[in-house]
Amino acid sequence: MTPSRHRLRALLGAALGLALAAPVAAATTPKAPAADASPTKTTQKAAQQRTTGKATAGATAKPPPKVTTAKAPAKGATTPGPGTAAKPAASKRTAAARKKGRAAPAGDEIAGDGVLETECYRLTRGKGRCEPQCLPYTRCRSGITSCRIGHENGPVTWFNCEQARGNTSPTPADGRVLVLGRNPHNMSTGHTLYVERTEPRGDGRYDLVLSHTNYDRRCNLETNMRAEYDPIAKTIDVRSGKWEPWGRDLRVSGFIHN
Repeated sequence: MTPSRHRLRALLGAALGLALAAPVAAATTPKAPAADASPTKTTQKAAQQRTTGKATAGATAKPPPKVTTAKAPAKGATTPGPGTAAKPAASKRTAAARKKGRAAPAGDEIAGDGVLETECYRLTRGKGRCEPQCLPYTRCRSGITSCRIGHENGPVTWFNCEQARGNTSPTPADGRVLVLGRNPHNMSTGHTLYVERTEPRGDGRYDLVLSHTNYDRRCNLETNMRAEYDPIAKTIDVRSGKWEPWGRDLRVSGFIHN
């Protein structure tokens, strides 16, 4: 074999070896790791996460608590002070009358700590005694429940008990109980009347609007009885009502109050 043939065969063998070795190298060479995300993409992703977090926080945040205000007291009611009970509001009849600029219906005003006349007067007549007598009626109207000293307790004995407790006064006021002393007008134990309204006069005397029961020994009710009270003489003169014809210089023991 000639030298040229030897050289040619050597060249072909080298070329074939290189061709076979290239795929093996490509298969065995490890791939380079992927490059990190660009700074621009990283910043955009972080901003998107912050926006999503704010939206989620806003969606789950609790609404602020509702502010409530206290309701104003009903018209005609009295707001109680410390340690005192609230007085009831005027009745619907009284409220309607006031709205029209009229006077309240008879026996429908409230004074002191008592209740309406209509809730204190339920007429019953039994054998020998009717109800309500003057004393339970004025107790109910005034709300004064002290000095219950037995079945025989009457107006004068009630007054004496309250006087010993410091619960009496010679001065009238709305809601107090006027107590008449014993007198010859068939009132051997005295008599009680509820003071609906007190109107001072300029001369030291008072005009009173009173209500009472059993003025006739039959437990009937009389309202809007008017009388003039003299605190120096401690007497009343009746100016209207069933006692007007004879009700002069009636002796007053005093006024019971809470």
